Amino acid sequence: MEKRRVAILGAKQLLDESLEHLLRGLDDVQLLGPWVLDQRVLARLTAHSPQIILLAMPDELPEHSIQIIGQIMERFPELPLIQVYLEKNIVRFHSAQTLPARSAELIDLIRNLPLTDHSNE
Repeated sequence: MEKRRVAILGAKQLLDESLEHLLRGLDDVQLLGPWVLDQRVLARLTAHSPQIILLAMPDELPEHSIQIIGQIMERFPELPLIQVYLEKNIVRFHSAQTLPARSAELIDLIRNLPLTDHSNE
């Protein structure tokens, strides 16, 4: 069984440790981190080549954290990034993976993406 290399990056130690505890015992996950979300994390990601990044985040991010996340997304555009929020029961998935440019795949993608209702805003 191939293990997925998952890096945990965080700004809140409690959430980082909770995610680490959740994933540490999985046979198909090789856990990297948890690492603090600071400028050093870019070098760590380059050195360890994770396949997935989990961001353990509070609801409100400091500006420097937003900048680092932007740098991660620019430097590793194909790397799936999952934000896990401390105060909400949601995750946010970001990916810039490329997909085939055939109309059938585009239509399948449109039909299968989960929708968010913004009509009440």
